[in-house]
Amino acid sequence: MFTRFPSKGILWLVATALLVTVLFIVSCQAPTPEVVEKVVTQEVPVEVTRVVEKQVPVEVTRVVEKEVTREVPVEVTRVVEVPVPAAAVPAAVSSIITAKCVGCHVALPSTHMGEQDSDQCGLCHVPYGQTAVVAHTATTEGCTMCHNSPAVTHFYLRDQKEQTVLAADIDAKCYACHRDSPGGAQAEGRGTPPLETEADILAAAQQGTLRSWIQPGGFMAKYVTADEVATITDWVDTISTDRTLAYDPYLDAVKIDSDFEIGDLGNEAWDAAPEHGVSVRPTIYTAADEIKMKALYSDEYLYVRVEYADDTASMTRSGSWILDNGAWRHPVAATENDKQSEDRVSILWNISTPDFRDHNGCAIKCHGNVPGSSEFTDLEGATMDIWHTKAARALGLYSATDNGDLTVDTATEAFEVTAGTLDFLGVVDDKWLVWYMDLDDGYDLEDAGRRGDAGKSMYANNRNGDKSGPLYMESEPESWADAMFLTQAEVDAGETLIADPTDAAYDAAAVAAAWDNYVALGAVAPERVLREPEGSRGDVLHAASWQDGVWVNVFRRALVTGNPDDTQFDLASAPEYDFSITVFDNCGRGEIPPGHTTYGDGQYQVLRFQQ
Repeated sequence: MFTRFPSKGILWLVATALLVTVLFIVSCQAPTPEVVEKVVTQEVPVEVTRVVEKQVPVEVTRVVEKEVTREVPVEVTRVVEVPVPAAAVPAAVSSIITAKCVGCHVALPSTHMGEQDSDQCGLCHVPYGQTAVVAHTATTEGCTMCHNSPAVTHFYLRDQKEQTVLAADIDAKCYACHRDSPGGAQAEGRGTPPLETEADILAAAQQGTLRSWIQPGGFMAKYVTADEVATITDWVDTISTDRTLAYDPYLDAVKIDSDFEIGDLGNEAWDAAPEHGVSVRPTIYTAADEIKMKALYSDEYLYVRVEYADDTASMTRSGSWILDNGAWRHPVAATENDKQSEDRVSILWNISTPDFRDHNGCAIKCHGNVPGSSEFTDLEGATMDIWHTKAARALGLYSATDNGDLTVDTATEAFEVTAGTLDFLGVVDDKWLVWYMDLDDGYDLEDAGRRGDAGKSMYANNRNGDKSGPLYMESEPESWADAMFLTQAEVDAGETLIADPTDAAYDAAAVAAAWDNYVALGAVAPERVLREPEGSRGDVLHAASWQDGVWVNVFRRALVTGNPDDTQFDLASAPEYDFSITVFDNCGRGEIPPGHTTYGDGQYQVLRFQQ
C-alpha cells in the first residue's frame, strides 16, 4: 500500500535537509589562511536548484523529479582563520645539509656573541680528534707530542712575534679551544648561522644566504657538487623570488683613445661603456640591491666604475676619538654590531688560483680547505690580488670636500652623513692573498695570508704613546670632511695641534677650542693619519662621491705593473680576467652575525676587454 506525502510537507522536509547539509559543509571546510579569528553573522542566500519530490513506498520503485528554485537563508555563526604551515624542507635538501653543513653550522656558544673576532673563525674551527693514532678525549693532554711543528699547526698556536715557532703556552691554547671550550670537546668547529633544524634551514633560504653560499664562487661552492647545487636552488626558488640561478658575469671594458683624471666622475668617456649589474639581492647585510659596474681602458690604464646605494656615508672607525669632559674616548656602541667601521668596496682579482670561477671566488678568503685557514689561499702557489677601498683610511688622502650642507647623525655617535654631497680623491689599499703555509714573511694573527703589496701603506695610527688618545687633531677644521680626514701633509704644514697631554707642546685651551669646532661640525678626530703610499701598495688611484644615498667609486691602475703581487692585464696574453666584488656597509668588527660582506647570486665575475 502506498502513502502519499503532502506537497508542502515535502518542500519543508527538503529545505530543512538542505539547511543541515549546508551547515555541515561549512563546518567541514578547511580554515582560511592567516592567523585571525573572527565571528561573522550573515544571511547567506543559497539557491536550491533541484528538489526531488518522491513517492516513497516500502520499497522505492519510482522517483519523480521536480524543478524548484528558492533562496534559503543560512546563518553562519563562526569562521576561524589559522596560519598556513611553513614550507617543509624536502628530504633531499635536508640530507645534503646534514652531510655537508650541520657538522659546523650549529648554535653558537655564548663566547661568540660579539666577543670573538669574526676574522678569526679559524682559531677554533678545526676538527678535534680526527686521528687513529691518538684517541682524543675530554682529558687528552700532551698536544705537542704530535703537534710539534709550525708546518702542521695553525697560526693561533704560534709565537705572537715569530710565527715560525710554536708558542710557549701551546698546550694551554690547544685545550682552551678543543677540550675546554663551551660544550666540552669539539668534534667539529662551529659556523653561523645554525642549520640544525628545519626552521634554521628555512630562515637561511628565505634570507637568500643559503642559495648564495653554494653558487659559483660562493662561500661553500667548493664543498658541493653541481647536482647538490641544483637540488637546493630548485627548492629555494619555490619558496622565495628574485633568485635566478643564471646570470651574466661579463663586465665589458671599452677602449678609449685618451686618458682622463678619475676625479671627473661624470666624464663623457663613461657614456660609451655598457653597464654591468651584479645582483646582491636578497641581502640582510647591506642596503644595496645591485652593484652597477662599468669599465674602460686605454693603452696604459684600466678604469673601473662601481656604483651602489647606501643610505649613509660612514667614515667613522671604532678607534676614532671623542673629547669628553677633557678626556679622550672612543665612540660608544650599544652592541658589537653597532661598532663603527667605514664603507668599503673590495675587488678580488685572480692571479694564479685554479678553478676560481667554479669553486673559489671570494670564498677562498675565509673558507680554506685546511684546519684553521682564514684569509689566505689553500693551494701552494695560489695567489689573488685585492683592491680594498677604505673610506676612512685611504679615500681622503689627496682631497676630501663636502657641499657644506650635510646632515650628520651624532645622536648615536655614529657620525654618519645621511644627506648632502661628499667628494674624495685617494688610493686603494692594494693587498694580495698567498698560500696558508707561505712563511717567508711570517704571519700576524689578524691578516694571516692577506699581505700588503710591496711598499708602504697609506695610513699610520693617530694615537699617543699610551694609546689613550690621539696624537694630532685639526686646529681649525673647515668642514666635516676636513675634520674627518687628517693627512701627514696637514701635519707637516702646521695645520694641526698636539692632542697628547703628556707632550710638551700640548695646549689644553687650544685643544678645547679646536674640539668645539669638531662638535659644531658633527665630526670626530680620526684614528689614522693618511700618508703618501710607496711602491706596489698604492698603485691603484681611487676617486669617489657620495650623494644623498648613492656611492660612486672610480679606480685607475696601470694595465701591467710587473709586480708579482698584482694581476697583470696583459691583453696580448688574455682578453678575460676573473674577479669577485663585494661591498662593506660600515661593518663593525664584532659582527657575528650579520657578517661583514655582501654576496649576490653571481659570485664570480669576468672582466672582458673589447678589442
